[in-house]
Amino acid sequence: MIKVFVVDDEERQRRSIVRHVSWEQYQMEVTGDWEGANEALEAAKQSVPDLLITDIRLLGTDGLELSSRMRRLNPNIRIIMVTGYEEFHYAKTALDIGVDAFLIKPVIFEDLNAALARIGEEEQSKLLKSKEETQLKEQIDALRAANPQLFGGEENAEQKKSHSQIVVQKAIDYMSMHYRDDLSLRSVAESVYLSPNYLGALFRSELGESFTDRLIRIRIQKAKEMLKHPEFKLYEVAEQVGYQNIGYFTGLFKRMTGLSPKEYRDIHGYL
Repeated sequence: MIKVFVVDDEERQRRSIVRHVSWEQYQMEVTGDWEGANEALEAAKQSVPDLLITDIRLLGTDGLELSSRMRRLNPNIRIIMVTGYEEFHYAKTALDIGVDAFLIKPVIFEDLNAALARIGEEEQSKLLKSKEETQLKEQIDALRAANPQLFGGEENAEQKKSHSQIVVQKAIDYMSMHYRDDLSLRSVAESVYLSPNYLGALFRSELGESFTDRLIRIRIQKAKEMLKHPEFKLYEVAEQVGYQNIGYFTGLFKRMTGLSPKEYRDIHGYL
């Protein structure tokens, strides 16, 4: 859960924020609400918040200084600043502190909820990425333990590959073995113990192409090899590489090679 501090010397507004937001839907919980900055800072020494919602004007230390000092305790803290119209131009200078959102008094809960939703989604995405990177590292460690020859020796080219490259290659190997099947990004992702979104992102970052594009290239290459064997009819070639619709296969093959399957067979001959 994302821990939230609410700091405002106007009790009515502070209590309104705490009580009128469905924090659970954003994977958040209010772990403290404070009247002044010094109280909040003392509490943060025991449990540092992940999100600070603060008025820019507070008794004593103001919201800008509070935000700056909170960031020293938690460099990744998210900040929502509440400000009045007359000081809004001044609040803009807080951008160098890394304020995520400015809300004008009186707080409009539609705006607050929108800011919370965005921050919640971004934090959950970071958490998911962190978990998957940890999972990826554990998977590589397991591969290293099971196949030390792949990782041993300073001259081994595998040693130069990143964890991401190794897992992408493992996914490609799986696709090359199972290209006849009804493959999907999800089924291939499950084979390498990653989420579909994360594996799709790895394909784009490591290969510069989508999962679907790579699967098509693998299947068309297999089809080209089979077309050199006269015993395979065209519809059999299509089915053997995962396409039940001969018309779709023909169009795809021509788009990838510039030739229809029959033209390719005629030009490249038979084995």
